[in-house]
Amino acid sequence: RYARQVDVEPASAPGSVLRCRLRATTDSTVTGDRVAFRRQPPAAEGLPAGGVVVARLPRHGELKRPDNYGKLKVVAANIDRVVVV
Repeated sequence: RYARQVDVEPASAPGSVLRCRLRATTDSTVTGDRVAFRRQPPAAEGLPAGGVVVARLPRHGELKRPDNYGKLKVVAANIDRVVVV
């Protein structure tokens, strides 16, 4: 995540990454979130294609930690395994 932009790996093209903008109405996203996005062509010649995240899909698991104020904050989602080293 980079401010109001995120890197999205499409399920249809594993290994490729698109830089997408977040809509203001989109819920907060974290690493591991699955999202619905709409592709957009490059703004100018030579720039990579991107897209817009239109929705965050439901999460099936969350990893949380307390923030500076003691409230739990989600730091990762949809995790299948956790290994503590």
